[in-house]
Amino acid sequence: QEFNAAAILLVTVVAALVLQVARKRKSIEAWYKKHSVNLLILNNHGNMLFVNTQIVINLSTVHAVQGGSEYPEPFLSIIRAVDVLAMDFFEIFHMGCNIDGSDFSHKLVFSTLVVIGACLTAIAARGACVAWWGGKMVAGDNGILKFMLMGLFILIPTLSTIICSAFPTSEFDNGDGTRDTFLTADLLINVDSDKYKFIFGYAVAMVIVFPVGAPLGLYLLLWSRRDAIESRHSRKGGKDLKAVQFFTRLYDRHSWHLAVVDMCRRLMLGCMLLALDKSWQILTALFMSMSFLVTHRETGGYWDSASDILQYAGQVQIVVCIMCLAFTNTVSVKMATNQSNVAWILILAFVGVISLTVYLYVSHLRARWKKAKVRTMRIALAQSRRHALNATE
Repeated sequence: QEFNAAAILLVTVVAALVLQVARKRKSIEAWYKKHSVNLLILNNHGNMLFVNTQIVINLSTVHAVQGGSEYPEPFLSIIRAVDVLAMDFFEIFHMGCNIDGSDFSHKLVFSTLVVIGACLTAIAARGACVAWWGGKMVAGDNGILKFMLMGLFILIPTLSTIICSAFPTSEFDNGDGTRDTFLTADLLINVDSDKYKFIFGYAVAMVIVFPVGAPLGLYLLLWSRRDAIESRHSRKGGKDLKAVQFFTRLYDRHSWHLAVVDMCRRLMLGCMLLALDKSWQILTALFMSMSFLVTHRETGGYWDSASDILQYAGQVQIVVCIMCLAFTNTVSVKMATNQSNVAWILILAFVGVISLTVYLYVSHLRARWKKAKVRTMRIALAQSRRHALNATE
């Protein structure tokens, strides 16, 4: 019932929005054209904040799967409140409660096949458009593949975490000298069962498709467009880059490869940690996050300095989260005061990054307002001089 109500509400809201946009299309297009630069900056900074929050959420999730501690309260409640950003639709819509006999295999198959089906549909639709009207699959005004790639960018970390959750197992002593091993993500599934063999084989295939295939595919796609990317004179570039501009608009002309590096960073600080136990998870995550932090500080690579600053602050927040997870693993459960102090450190870091995002955007608006004001004054001064010259003549 909850799923049906949520689905009906979502469809109603989307339908209402589509109708409103259709009714006011011209005025919306005019407003968007006027504020396109400001909206682009807001989109870029919001995207960076979204990615950073996804990493913070996934760190706690993968650490808990391997028996580690989660974030302490009240920060844990905040993370659970924004857990929708992880984009795990199987959990968001409580699909497990609406499928009789649902287990981890349903979640694994549903999550992956829906995305694969959507991608194949988008590719087929684009191929039909090319066959009918001409053009190329990737180049040109390509909205279908653009939104497909955006969706993959958002969903890849969560999909990869679900896929890699098929490998960790937990062993239990039966008390008679024998031991049984179960899937950690679903303790009702014995590793000796046929269901687990299916899950394991299917997950291995999906690892090749998503955690391995997605970064490799993104690199090949950007590499094939590298000449146009490196010769562009604006963030977005020309129409020939419309399909990939979501990945390139954040970065400098010659730093397009950072889009691939950032995707690998999200995977390394998420699903790949599931291959390690909780102690090695902390050490590995700390080493990788510090490596990314130092490398970014020394090389930069973003189109503007504000994005460099925001990315640096976000990576500092991730380091703080990892260190706090390490601390909560070592302190006693009875030391509630220490846990609370750690939680408030995490909250301050989280609020600090959000505040910095707002500050940088407001600073951008003020700078553009000052430029517009100076331009208006110069135009007014030129007009007054012209009027004075005409009056003298």
